[in-house]
Order: sequence, then C-alpha cells, then structure tokens
Amino acid sequence: MIEVSAIISVPLRFLLLIIFVAQFAGLNSSVSGDGQAWYLSGKAFPLPLHGSGVQEYKQFSSTAKTLFSDAYGMVFFSLGVCCGTMFAYGSYNRTRKPVICDAVIISIADLLFSFVAGFGVWGGIGYLQKVGVNAYDQTNSVGLVFVAMPAAAVESGYGGTFGLLCFTLWLSGLDSAVGFVEGAVTNVIDHTQCPRWQAALGVSVAGMILTTTFTTNWGWILFDIVEHYISEYIIMSIGLCQCIAVGWIFERESTSRRSTGHRKS
Repeated sequence: MIEVSAIISVPLRFLLLIIFVAQFAGLNSSVSGDGQAWYLSGKAFPLPLHGSGVQEYKQFSSTAKTLFSDAYGMVFFSLGVCCGTMFAYGSYNRTRKPVICDAVIISIADLLFSFVAGFGVWGGIGYLQKVGVNAYDQTNSVGLVFVAMPAAAVESGYGGTFGLLCFTLWLSGLDSAVGFVEGAVTNVIDHTQCPRWQAALGVSVAGMILTTTFTTNWGWILFDIVEHYISEYIIMSIGLCQCIAVGWIFERESTSRRSTGHRKS
C-alpha cells in the first residue's frame, strides 16, 4: 500500500506544484504585485489599513522569529522527523541498509519542493494585496490554505480550477496520512505486540474521533489553536531533541572507540 501510494502521489505532487506555481506566480505578475519581492528580498510587508487609514508595514526583522520558527516547524513536519514517519518507513528496509544517501536525497528534494512552492504562495499573496483583498495578510499555514489561496482563486476567476487542484492535492496527500498513521501503528505494535490490523484500526478510530471535533461550530478556532501549539512548540522541541539524540548521543560510546577522530567528532 505504501509503495503504490508513493509511486502515484509523488510524481503527481510535482506536476501539481508546477501548475500551482505557474498559475499564482502568473497572477502576481499580471498585476505587477510584490509577492516575489517579499519572498526573496525581505521587502517590508504591508498590513491591512486600520481605522486611521494609514498603511502600516511589517519589517522582516520584526517577523524573523516567527518566520524561522515556522520554517523549522515545516521542515520537521514535512520530513516526519518528530512524527515517527521515517522510522516506520525505515522498518521496511533490509537490515543494515545504507540510509545516509537516502536521507540526503529526501532532505534536498523536500527543500527544493518547498522553495519552489514559495513562488506560488507569495504570488497569490502579492496578487491579493495588489487588487485590494485583505485576505493577503493570512500568511500562516492555516490562513494560507483555507483563506488566502481560495480568495485569490475566486478573485481571479479560477475558482473551479483551484477546486479541482485542491481535490487532486487531497488525493495525493493521502500518503502523508498513511505515513503518520503508520508511525503511530509501528510504535503501538513495538510496545504491545498486537496484530497490525488491530493497531491500525485503533489508531485510525482514535484519530477519527479526535479530528471530528474540528468539524463543530468552534472547530476552526480549535484547529487554529492546536495547529499553532503543535507547530510552534511541540514539533520544534521534539524535533530538535530528536536530532540531537540521533546526531550526538545515539551509539556515542561505541562510535568514540573507533578512532581519535570519531571521539573528537
């Protein structure tokens, strides 16, 4: 199931990325927007007009902390470092399979995908700001997906195309859901030795019950709060601790006995 999902959805993601970037970067260019300047040069980002009618600007230096924390959180999340995804996938490899090259390829591919996607995202933001739609200030992950990008699609008259794109992205994103479920299932099996189908059923039902709360009237607020604290605190703290543990603590004694160079490193 994992192999089939990866074979279908991975190439599909890159195809949709090209379409997404072409459409929204093109919208930004069509109105001479500043999306790419905000993305690449750190140009001052304008906030919506307040009661005074004076346009305020948010400098890069004042938002650097938020930008970098969001970036770290997205890297950890997309690579599955703190979610157990790669551990679950790695358990299907043969024993002592070399993984350093695979890890480098996956990390670089993820970096390039995110970097290219930024042109489309900031293209949409630049377009919204230029045509006077205040949804352009929705620059966090939840606001971008559910407010800014749909607003740009509707405003530009490409609502139907964007809807099809979102549906297709949802299909290709199923393998991400499989990965996160697999990470939890693998841990349950390791600790309880229960059959895989029972662990998968339990994790899936628990996830369904928890996420159903997001469909209530106050689900949007709850979802925004949960996403904020998971991204800002839990993912970053666990991800950093995991990187330190694997990079400097795991098998430290046996590695240091190999040579003086190993010990110093």
